[in-house]
Amino acid sequence: MSVAAPFREDLDRFRGITAHRAELKGIASGEPVPSASALRVRGVDIARVRPIRWAWAGRLPLGYLSLLLGAEEVGKGTLIAWLVARATRGELPGDLAGEPRRVLIVGDEDAFDSVTVPRLFAAGADLALIDTLDDAEDERGLDLRQDAAGLRDIVLDRGYALVIFDALLDNLGADVDDWRSKTVRDALRPARRATRDLPVSLLGSLHPNKGTRSNFRDLVSGSHAFNALSRSSLLLAVHPDDEDGRVLVRGKGNLSRTPPSFEFDLHGRAIELNGHAFDVPLVTGAHDGDLAVEDLLKPERPAPVRESLADNLDALGTGDVQTRADLARALGREPDDRSVGRALEHLELADRWAKIGRGKWRKIGIGASSEAPMSNQANGEADGHE
Repeated sequence: MSVAAPFREDLDRFRGITAHRAELKGIASGEPVPSASALRVRGVDIARVRPIRWAWAGRLPLGYLSLLLGAEEVGKGTLIAWLVARATRGELPGDLAGEPRRVLIVGDEDAFDSVTVPRLFAAGADLALIDTLDDAEDERGLDLRQDAAGLRDIVLDRGYALVIFDALLDNLGADVDDWRSKTVRDALRPARRATRDLPVSLLGSLHPNKGTRSNFRDLVSGSHAFNALSRSSLLLAVHPDDEDGRVLVRGKGNLSRTPPSFEFDLHGRAIELNGHAFDVPLVTGAHDGDLAVEDLLKPERPAPVRESLADNLDALGTGDVQTRADLARALGREPDDRSVGRALEHLELADRWAKIGRGKWRKIGIGASSEAPMSNQANGEADGHE
């Protein structure tokens, strides 16, 4: 069976073509009904109902946009090569298993001929089923808002089951502010609508926000609209117990139960291609795991407190109410130095100081303060404390 035949069968399923379609018209059959305005409505038509189908079970739904988040050098390109190879061999678990499918790779995050193709070759992909955009004469590249109709046409013409945008931001258009929800929604809506009734999965890669994040939503760089529009958002990260291992988890998804984590190792392999030697990374030892997205997010831990700072603050205690700002100045620091606040909280946990009010503290277990100014106390000239 040719690759095109399964695609056409899926297309029929997605469009709801059935031999027993109801002959009733109007709302009873779900046909659009004109209204007094330009808006049109339709009723429920059971004949249109279909279950969600998956290019990769629980991770990449057909007919929808998904996201792949991963920091630089974590191995997104290597994972994508593995994913494309399995799709072209019909080896992805899901509704396309056993059916080799065509894949389109859009973007220049990595050089296609010198980086992407050797990785695909090493991963065992059927290179005859893989295309990239020929944009040699069009430096603008693909714009998901302006080229949505063209994207639909090539998906229908070539029968792609998977289209990868690496990186997604490169295909939003130069005028799109990726930190504004409205502009992101407007940029992605045409492509999402154009492919909703097609058996193709759209996957866009993004870099996550840097620094610590306590939840997946805040990890997504740019507007929260990216994650809101995605039906399945995946996170690739270093394995928390093995710096050579990698873990893929689903951070957001509302179309199925959460799949198990996908865990693997990265190993280099030397290959020869077209008479040239390449050393490429490869996914090895892939298996399901039991990690969740919470296991990969860096917890919001308080910064460590230097014991010497806490001890110096403790030495400044008079037993009277003192402000954090004055204590910071006495130590030669800025009034709003956060490390001073953390040190005071550390002393509070040790039952050595008590917080009296906003920015006000008092040392516990000491009598009235001396009259020595705090600047003298900071220099070790204070007395009267135990």
